[in-house]
This record gives sequence, C-alpha cells and structure tokens, in this order.
Amino acid sequence: MAVYNVTKIFVKVKRTTNHCFRNWNFIFRLVLTIIIIVLGWSQIFNNNNDTKILGNTRFASTTIKTARETQKLSENNNPLETVSIIASLDNDDNEDLYNIRLKRIVKRLNTRQTVRNLHKYGPLTNNSLIIVVQVNTRINYLYEVINSLSKARGIEDVLLIFSHNYYDEKINRLVNGVRFCKTMQIFFPYSTQIYTNVFPGQTSYYDCPRNAARERTEKMNCFNATADQYGHYRDANITQAKHHWWWKINMVFDRLRVVKNYSGLILFMEEDHYVVEDFIHTLKLMQRTLSQSEIFSMGVHSDTLIFFRKPQVHVSNWISNLGISFNRSVWNAFVQCAEEFCYYDDYNWDWSLQKMTKYCNGHTFLTSTLQDSRFYHIGKCGMHYHINCSDMSHVNKLKQTLKSLDLYPEELDVKIIHGLNQMFSAGNGGWGDTRDRKLCMHMVFNHYVNEWFTVVSNDITLITLYFVFRGKVINQHLMKVHQR
Repeated sequence: MAVYNVTKIFVKVKRTTNHCFRNWNFIFRLVLTIIIIVLGWSQIFNNNNDTKILGNTRFASTTIKTARETQKLSENNNPLETVSIIASLDNDDNEDLYNIRLKRIVKRLNTRQTVRNLHKYGPLTNNSLIIVVQVNTRINYLYEVINSLSKARGIEDVLLIFSHNYYDEKINRLVNGVRFCKTMQIFFPYSTQIYTNVFPGQTSYYDCPRNAARERTEKMNCFNATADQYGHYRDANITQAKHHWWWKINMVFDRLRVVKNYSGLILFMEEDHYVVEDFIHTLKLMQRTLSQSEIFSMGVHSDTLIFFRKPQVHVSNWISNLGISFNRSVWNAFVQCAEEFCYYDDYNWDWSLQKMTKYCNGHTFLTSTLQDSRFYHIGKCGMHYHINCSDMSHVNKLKQTLKSLDLYPEELDVKIIHGLNQMFSAGNGGWGDTRDRKLCMHMVFNHYVNEWFTVVSNDITLITLYFVFRGKVINQHLMKVHQR
C-alpha cells in the first residue's frame, strides 16, 4: 500500500512537471510582455517627474533646518544634488489645503495633455505650426491676442498651446472657448500661486527683503542668503517668468506626447503679443527664403507701423523676443548649453537666451529677424511697467492702423548684419540665488532622463524579443527531452 501511494505521488509530480514545462514558454513571454507594458507606461508618466520630485517628500519638523543647510552648499551642476535640494524644500505640511489641491489639479492636467478640437481639425503633422503662448494673469491682453490669432490666415492648421503660471477659471473659460484651431493647456507646476510660502515661491518669513543690507541679512540667516551681482536678494515674482519660460520649452519639446514625433517649427509668444493676420504666411516665406537660418523672429520693438511690399529681414546672431520660432534640432543644441542659461545672473529669459546662444560651444545660431513686425507688444503693465492694465486705447489704435497696411508679401528684402556679436556680460541681476539655478538645471535634467530611457527601453525591447525567441527554442528542446 505504501509503494502504491509513493508511485501515485510520483506520477502526479511528473504530470505537474510536464505541464509546467509545456506552459513555461507562455508564462515567460507573459511576464516579459507585462514588463514591457510597465516600462512603456513609465515613459509616459515620466512627463511629470518634476512634480513628483516636489510632491513626494515630507520633512515636517526638519524642513527649515534642511533648507538652511542646503542653501549653504556650493554651486555645482550635479543633477542629483539639484533633485535633493528641490525635494527637501517642499513640504505639504507647510501649505494650506488650497495649495495642495491646486498642485494636484495642475499635475493631473499636465498628465492628461488634452488636445481640444482634434476631431474638427485633424492630427498634427510636420507641415503644421505649433504656437505656445505664455500666460500670466492679464486676461484683457490675452483676449485681444486670441482675437488677433483667430483672424490669421492658416490658423486652422495650428496647434495652439497655452502655458499658464496662474490657474484661473475666467482665463480657462476664455481659452476653452477657442474654436478656430486645436488647443491645449499646460500649467507651470512651480508657480508662486502654488508655492505661496515655500521655494520656489516667496517664503516671506525666511527670505531676505530684496534690498536688505548685507549686515542685516547675516543676522536674519535667510534662505535666499545669496545675493545677485548688484547686492539684491531673490524675489520670486521676478524669477518666476524665467523659470516658466524655461520649463515651458522643456515641457513642449520633451514631455508633450502630441509633439513627440513633430519636427517642424514651434513659435513662442506671450499673452501681450498682438499678431498681424499674415504672420503665418510671412513666417513660411521666411523659411523658404532663408533656409539656412535656425531661429526666426517675427518682429522688433518699435512704435512705427510701416509695411513695405518687400519686408526687410535682418540676418544676424541677435534674437528678438517677439515671436521667436525654431525646431527640435535647435532645441537639442540649446540643451547642450543649458548652464549658460541657468547660471547667467539675469532674471530675463530673453537676455539669458542671448547669452546662451552667444557662448554655446562656438555654435553661432543664425537668426532671421523681421523688421516690418508681424508681432506687436501691447503690454503696458506688468513686471516692467506699472500703469493701469485696463487702458486699451493703444490696442484700438493699433487695430485701426493695421487695416491700412499692405499685407501678404511675395518676397523679402534680406540684409546680412555684421557686428552684433557684442553683448554685455554682466546681466541685469535678479538671478543670484543658488536654488533658482539648480531648479533651472533640474528642468533640463529631465531631457537627459527621457533620452536615456528611450535608448534603454529600446535595448530592453530587443533583448526581450531575443529571449522570447530563445525561450521558444529551449522549451521545444526540453519537451523533446521529457518525451524520451
């Protein structure tokens, strides 16, 4: 009876073993398929690495101490140290419920990346144009800019992306009402609206006043203890514009799924840049005529409105900040020189961009700048101006003047400008705080993470396919052995 039981157990074990070997190939391939799917989803959600870093760390009782310690660290370009500094300065326990909820809303919207009106205007192609508008809070200017964009010929082929540094329902309703092209909204996750009492916002209790004397700041032991070259201390309302511009450009090129395979031009503008109806036509004419140019600027700052039948274009290494556009290859060159942008003591993104393009590993970025502007700066209030934002009389005057001008040129008057490679090296200041520089470098660090992940995921896919094939061969061999 004992021998019978042992034999019965042996037969069951053998059958189970044979069954496992027969299903080994299926199980192996299933596990590897799951791994590939998980890696794929990880790459998609990698778009939000920046918000995850700021949102996952809690230091309830040691936040102030940690912040003061990290402030004293010397400047370097180590991205891992950048991540640790940013993480240690964030703490939901020091924020109210409104800030926490707003942070989650922004994170969710930046993850979804919803494209509106896609069913009406079709998918994005390389022949399309992407326009990115940096939006603050001046809704009256934004309304006029949207109205001017709606009248542009060819706007139906555009993907219009609004990048906000302030979450506001009135502005959202205005943007959601756009029906003349595809639209998308992204939200700056490091805004002073979200971080009201911690970095990158202004920590009023622990930050030195902008114009405080050095003797006073040494006693205060401030978080922003590093002054700029002019002796001024950090002001979050000033640094935010440069942070937002740099985050926006990183987000668009490296983390928007709809732009992943796009190689055409991307045009960057602001909420107070009024456009002329033939600006898309003129931009395409500039592309065809000046194919060697890498950057295109759609205007210069001038109150003179004179349009010639042959608009004048200056080709140089000087970049105007009105409607600048470039493609992914130029952006990849910018990334290599990110330190020049992030460590330049100037709170203006445009002057920092000038500095970066001037000292970018000997690379001269050829820029074509339209002298007969198709972009006009209508902002008379804001960071650089302090007058009534409700006064729109100058905008009405601009509209009337544009009606009488000669538009839709067929050729350009091109002039090569020399001697514009000299630029002051000091900068305008306002960007001396170590934390700002490290946050700036952290944003571009994600570019390398995405690039590395793409290479690694491709290698993993090839290796996985190889082992799946080898697994099938090995399984067939094992089955033959057991059949014997």
